[in-house]
Formats: sequence, structure tokens, C-alpha cells
Amino acid sequence: MQDLQRSLVMHKGDPVMITYTAPGLKLAIAGRAMEDAGIRQQIKA
Repeated sequence: MQDLQRSLVMHKGDPVMITYTAPGLKLAIAGRAMEDAGIRQQIKA
């Protein structure tokens, strides 16, 4: 059986944009990824 690996699109230390949106409000701030991540995966920043 072949091992499956997720395709990483973000690596620890990469720059990220952290956003929060609510009715009438949108906040955004730059940060750094604290772990590797694949597509549609949430990370710590």
C-alpha cells in the first residue's frame, strides 16, 4: 500500500492574511503561519 501525503500549499513561517468578517465589519491583519497546511485547512497564525 502506498503512503498518501497531503499537498502542502503553505509552510511554517509563510506570510498570511488573517481576516474576520461580520455584518458591517471587516478586519484584516498580516501574520505568519505557525505550521504547514494543505488546501482548505485551517492553521494557527
